[in-house]
Amino acid sequence: MMGEAWDDLAAFRARRGECAGAVAKIKARCARDHPQHKHVLECRECYPQIITCMRSWFLDTKNQEWFSGREVFLGELKALFAAALDHAVGLEDIDARIDTERRRWYQEQIRSSPSIRKSLEELTDHKDVLAKVGNGTPFDDLLESMQAALDGASSREDARKSLDRLLVAKSPEEKYRLYKETFFHVSSDNHVSEKTQLYADRLQTGATMDEIVNKISLDRRSSIGASDQKERNRKRIDELRRARAAHELQKSKKATGRKDTQKPQPPSEVYEQPPCSVCRREVDTRGFYPCNPCVVMVDAGIRSRATVYCSPACRDSDRGEEFHVEESHACASGNYCTQITDEDIDMDLDSKRLLLCRECTYLHKIESIFCSLRCADNNFRRHREDVHIPGRTRRSIQVNRDIDDIVFDGDDRSRYHARDIKLHVVPLDDMLEDFAQKNGIEMH
Repeated sequence: MMGEAWDDLAAFRARRGECAGAVAKIKARCARDHPQHKHVLECRECYPQIITCMRSWFLDTKNQEWFSGREVFLGELKALFAAALDHAVGLEDIDARIDTERRRWYQEQIRSSPSIRKSLEELTDHKDVLAKVGNGTPFDDLLESMQAALDGASSREDARKSLDRLLVAKSPEEKYRLYKETFFHVSSDNHVSEKTQLYADRLQTGATMDEIVNKISLDRRSSIGASDQKERNRKRIDELRRARAAHELQKSKKATGRKDTQKPQPPSEVYEQPPCSVCRREVDTRGFYPCNPCVVMVDAGIRSRATVYCSPACRDSDRGEEFHVEESHACASGNYCTQITDEDIDMDLDSKRLLLCRECTYLHKIESIFCSLRCADNNFRRHREDVHIPGRTRRSIQVNRDIDDIVFDGDDRSRYHARDIKLHVVPLDDMLEDFAQKNGIEMH
């Protein structure tokens, strides 16, 4: 049973302990051999060794770490380590940058994890906590809300003790026993219900907890009566109507020129923009026109800069936004795009709203945009096998983590489709709205 979070955590702690031990040895040796220095920072011989040790931990590791594949972050770290050798920045500056990225990574894990998402949305009915992710909620507040929601009736101390036991478990038999006690509250002397035994059997045959939570969620949804489902649908429709009304009101405010008196401060990146993509003139940072897909990709850490336009004239020109989107943000389905392969049009599934692959955006940091919901649905299997599975393999993530979110077409397990394609994509408009609200920016 490999690939569980506690297995990865145990390995991470061991490797981090090795790095910390190496740094401690350098400090001790410096204090012994170079007593003239009050601190290792003053030692021209030993301080570079500490920097090299820390640098190697992040930039030269062959292991799969939380920061693996985050090329923009690693590039910044490389520059910071070089500056630290010249005492241009301190170790506290490097620690602060690492902490910021770790928090960002944590939020991405929440958004991309099937088990956490299903637990919050369905098993514990804490959609409000999930809504806090990425909307500017302070990290410590988010973490506290997450822990409170997922702890349920159990105490924090009990959860910590259970984690410590899982971290030191070695044999499959010991892990299986701990899984039953920890997640199903079943000891060897207790009678196990038929349903619980089914889940436990899946664990024993190699399923991960992500897959078990998916299965529990799916079974729970199947058991809900039609009246409950109808009530949820009614509430959802009401929510959408209220959201639509609020959106229309906001558009009306913009049209009449009314402005909010106080807004969040836009990030510094807003004031550092490249020249206009069409005329190459410098853009006015107080009012420019960015490519919307680029904005989302920059915010997600996939692109470093956005394509911008100085005016509506440049944006709407022959080589403006439409040309740029076709060239740089082509449909992830490629030659299999439904606009190429299918002449039939479905007004619901073939709307022109661009959609981003959720897993690619939040987990793999890959740009994957689909031109329509039907295109994403028709090409789900191909995209999963060509992009998701290789990405999970590189990151040592359970390859079939989404097995309960797919439906096999008969007995042929090589052919399948998404159970609900909407769970796998995020509308570009929704991400833009989140970005605008988070940063106090008006999107044109």
